[in-house]
Amino acid sequence: MSNRKKIKNNSLRLSEMIPLIGKNQDLRKKAFLIPGILTVLLVIGLFSSRDNPGFFNFLLGIYLTGGGYYVIYRQVGKSKPWWLLLGTAIATILLMVSPIFSSFDFVFRHILPGQLLTDRTQVIPLFIHMFFGAGMLEELFKVLPVFLALGIGKMLRSPWREQIGVWEPLDGILLASASAAGFTLLETLGQYVPDVVKMTAEAGVGTDELAGLHVLIPRLIGQIAGHIAYSGYFGYFIGLSVLKPRKSWLILVVGYLTAATLHALWNAAPNIWVSIFAGILAYTFLMAAILKARELSPDRSQNWATIYAPSSSPPPQSSVPTVISSPFCLSINQRLIPLDLGRQIPSQEIPGLGAQSRGVVAQVTSHPQDPHKLGLKNCSYQAWSVTFLDGQQTNIDSGKNIKLAIGMRINFGAVTGEIRARST
Repeated sequence: MSNRKKIKNNSLRLSEMIPLIGKNQDLRKKAFLIPGILTVLLVIGLFSSRDNPGFFNFLLGIYLTGGGYYVIYRQVGKSKPWWLLLGTAIATILLMVSPIFSSFDFVFRHILPGQLLTDRTQVIPLFIHMFFGAGMLEELFKVLPVFLALGIGKMLRSPWREQIGVWEPLDGILLASASAAGFTLLETLGQYVPDVVKMTAEAGVGTDELAGLHVLIPRLIGQIAGHIAYSGYFGYFIGLSVLKPRKSWLILVVGYLTAATLHALWNAAPNIWVSIFAGILAYTFLMAAILKARELSPDRSQNWATIYAPSSSPPPQSSVPTVISSPFCLSINQRLIPLDLGRQIPSQEIPGLGAQSRGVVAQVTSHPQDPHKLGLKNCSYQAWSVTFLDGQQTNIDSGKNIKLAIGMRINFGAVTGEIRARST
């Protein structure tokens, strides 16, 4: 037996000699293949554009922006289509060069006290002006594509609604951060770098291209503690407002004002120590929001950034729930759906709902102390509106249960169902 084992261990497979052809390889996901390839392309592009400072800055700016966003993407741990994230950044860039930004500028910097002051010695007035003219203006502007994706997602059907829409805080963080990345890239390459290059050339105090790099590199590396941090934090509240629609306005106002305050604190910092504090504070706020968003996520079990501790309880005997007959059924579009205990209702039976996982949008549950009390659990992304026989109404958020009662009507969004007695 030992000889056989020794022979087996001494044998060589072709995949061991040439790992590239081995089975069960997932280079793209596990080996950072795409970032590595992009880095190679960047290096070649930078060497090829040494005589073209504008293109050199563009390539370097794209790479640094993508790298900063990738850090946040890995922290979030949830997938969104690459074309949606890239499209969000591009949409923000297009909005910046459109008359829409000029309209925001007029409101916040001319009607409201957001004029950008040059005198930085008066800290309080400077902070107030930065709060309106930079914080409130730019943080609201950068989330326009996020609200657009939220609205479009609600109008689509599965699986597009889940891919494009904003259904939880993680979605809001991803899209808002992508928008902020586009904003920072254009602002840096289109305003800050050209301005400092022009000033350096006019003053004759140094190499203008080098002065541009001195602005480009720290601005784009630091965006994870700057624009991405502010917008990502606001994006958390946008997603949270979807999970808790009854308090959506309060949630949005708190997120908006907090993001604007963090932004203004950085812009109005009177010295380097306040700048350090503001940057660390903004990054800490974003990381705390990401951790809380992962905790609240309906898809937490599928999040690659979340590590679960091993459970001490024994595993379930079967993944298929036990189904027990009940006296209730759900009437939708002249169809009757039996509501037996343990039954899982797929998205095909309730049109318009997006499933969190495995295509299930609702499940019949029981009270832990009284199995005769049955309820319906919301396993979808959307909140339900429930109307009882006495006219009282309530909302059932994602992940919550509602006790079943005859005559109760549930508005699922696209359709409305009624709980009826099951005929025997």
